[in-house]
Amino acid sequence: MSFVDLDRPRPGVTLVTLKRPERRNSMAFDLMVPLRDALVGIGRDGQRDPGGRGHRCRDVDAAEAERIGLVSAVHDDGSLLDACFDVADRIAAFSRPEVELTKRALWGSMDASSLEAHMDAEGTAQLLVRITARNFEEAVRARKEGRPPEFRD
Repeated sequence: MSFVDLDRPRPGVTLVTLKRPERRNSMAFDLMVPLRDALVGIGRDGQRDPGGRGHRCRDVDAAEAERIGLVSAVHDDGSLLDACFDVADRIAAFSRPEVELTKRALWGSMDASSLEAHMDAEGTAQLLVRITARNFEEAVRARKEGRPPEFRD
């Protein structure tokens, strides 16, 4: 069974649907590999817009950036610092090795020669955390018990 469906609802558009709702479509290895293969396949198909270009660019303002999901939130100057501290507190509550690996992955993605290279690095990081820590199990227990996870690393 494939966990990734591809549909082409109109010319130049590919709809990618992840089908692991029981895992909240988490980027686990069994979903990452077929997703990577699907995305590489889409790239090979050479789907282009009618003008022959692969991408279009234009400026967007803050409200539109939030509406289309380019940014997670927009804040006015008076509330921006408090919002930043809230995000920092949430990050500080995560598992330290996972935060460090996420930061490395983000920096590494800037140097990745392809999506495939980035996905391989992400898969390795996920596997490393999964076999060296019990954070996944703790996160599942905490969610079931309705409490914040307590990571001990």
